[in-house]
Amino acid sequence: KTFVFKVEKKEKRVSNMRVKIKLRDMGVKRQPKVWLIVQPSKSNLKGKYIERIGVWHPMERKTVKRHIAMNTHRANYWLSVGAIPTKGAHRVLSRYGLVPELPAAYGSAQLYDRPEHVYKETHYRGFQNVKFSANKVAMHYKQKLQEEMNLIERKRRLAREAVESAGGPLSRAESAIDTDAEDTEDIDSDEADIFERTKKFERVLKKFNKHRDESLVSLRGNDLRYNVYLKKLEKLS
Repeated sequence: KTFVFKVEKKEKRVSNMRVKIKLRDMGVKRQPKVWLIVQPSKSNLKGKYIERIGVWHPMERKTVKRHIAMNTHRANYWLSVGAIPTKGAHRVLSRYGLVPELPAAYGSAQLYDRPEHVYKETHYRGFQNVKFSANKVAMHYKQKLQEEMNLIERKRRLAREAVESAGGPLSRAESAIDTDAEDTEDIDSDEADIFERTKKFERVLKKFNKHRDESLVSLRGNDLRYNVYLKKLEKLS
């Protein structure tokens, strides 16, 4: 007797699994290497992937040149079955003409609206340790004002020297500028009389102390008037 056994074939179930084409960094220190892999969009895959379709060496070394090697047939297959490339993989695939290039960045000529940036809680962690000091802010702006005053002082002195050489009078705007430094120029440091030199020294010292109290101590190197007074005191001493 012959027995006939019927073997039923089970149909393979194809799951509707979303697949992505990604870039994975597989290099080490000073030897970067990036794989182009096909991987499901699931989480907790523990490094598993379906297929590796390319490799990218971004740095040229002695043994390996800078290049991209990719199996375009397999990449075209995965794109045809619905695999979605990520942003980095899209740029690599666009070099081979498999996908169109990404649109231009957001700008004035863009039709799409720029997405709003969502700040996470970790963005504000560093602000809790920052201590804003009013003295530092005041010193910063006072230093800026002092630099502007020095520029005005230099322009005024140059204009005064030019007018003195030409013999013409000063304008109303130039004469309205503070003339404390002009008073010290009239004081001659080559005076032979010791009493006159002492009076002139006290006069300059009074102006020097007044200006030092009004300005910050840390701005002596950038203060033009401070340097003028100091040189005059050194000559009279």
